[in-house]
Amino acid sequence: MRRPPTTPRRAAIWPTSRMGRRRRNGPISRRTDMADLGVQRKARPSVAAPEIGDEAIVSVAAVRDAVKAIGSVIGRRNTIPILLNARLIADGDSLALSFTDLDVYATARVPLSAPARLATSIPASLLASICREVPGGDLAMHLGEDGRLAISTGATRYAVATLPAEDFPDCPEMPADAVAFEMAGADLAVLLNAVRHAISTVETRYYLNGIYMHIVAGELTFVATDGHRLARIVTPCPAGAETLLPSIVPTKMVDLLRRLAERASEPVRLAFSQRWVRASFDGFEITSKLIDGTYPDYSRIIPSPDQAYRVTVDPSDLRGAVKRVAAIATQKLRAVKLACDKAGVTLSVNSPENGKASERVAGRVEGGAVEIWFNKDYLADILSGCIGEKVSLAFDHGTSPTLVSDPSRPELTQVQMPMRV
Repeated sequence: MRRPPTTPRRAAIWPTSRMGRRRRNGPISRRTDMADLGVQRKARPSVAAPEIGDEAIVSVAAVRDAVKAIGSVIGRRNTIPILLNARLIADGDSLALSFTDLDVYATARVPLSAPARLATSIPASLLASICREVPGGDLAMHLGEDGRLAISTGATRYAVATLPAEDFPDCPEMPADAVAFEMAGADLAVLLNAVRHAISTVETRYYLNGIYMHIVAGELTFVATDGHRLARIVTPCPAGAETLLPSIVPTKMVDLLRRLAERASEPVRLAFSQRWVRASFDGFEITSKLIDGTYPDYSRIIPSPDQAYRVTVDPSDLRGAVKRVAAIATQKLRAVKLACDKAGVTLSVNSPENGKASERVAGRVEGGAVEIWFNKDYLADILSGCIGEKVSLAFDHGTSPTLVSDPSRPELTQVQMPMRV
């Protein structure tokens, strides 16, 4: 009698019981007083009470770009009304738009056409809708006698319900002894993008839900892992970062930074305290809680380059083949087999539901014939970070950690656990 097909299991880099160490006091409560977190409370903006008739005039495009850039900070599951609002503070030549979910605080400054005073907050979704529907020109805003924010643009008039700016949560101030340094925005984006794919999405392993930044042998090191794959990249330590304490930057902050820093016109200034990280550049100020946990000792699972088998192929050819043969894979069966011999590599997927697919890729195999299975998505993600003409996969046997190396990026180390079939 034929046995029903079994779902391949991914081998974990670390057993669950050994992953990290629990925090003594549990997650930081959203109601925790900032003094308990070792940070100073940032003083509320010293904005004089707006006079009726004070009008702030700002470009629609500038507000639209600011909302698009940092408006995603507001969480979808927020139920507190003020956290669904954007705070608008004008006191001089610029308008500061702020958003928060109490874990991340983001502010963007946009220039005003003329000095003005304004302090209020309005629903962020409403502000985004107005900017989306208005094709261009300026927004003229002032508080009316009824407490609503009057917004005019061209022939269109809005009267928007508000909440007091004073109700909006303050961003914590960074302490004077925070570790601060600068990096070129494009360089920072490259480092974050190189390891982002390996961040865990499993909330019970909260200490893996971000990028681990720390100093190793005088180099600034970025690491991410989900227990089945690992990515590490290093860069020379920027001036001022030498005393950086090991810090886990959460995914939300990582995604904001890598998207905005990529096109930054000025260096990104990073500041780290024990609990917070802040990035300042191009009129943006983004502050995030760090993940309060202990990162696992990832170095012990990185294989040495000297392994029994080494497969060298063109990464774009291999990645394309993975995607093509995986077209018939299912959600339950994601394994792609690499059958390696002296003539190259044959990739194949065998789906009981959809059928079979295979493709031959030219390459060099050292160590003899061997078969190994990988998660199709994980392998494609790792190969997407390989930009050279060749990539090598080194492993001891079909179930051992595989070291993926790109000679054109010696600063990048990637490890992939195979699947057990």
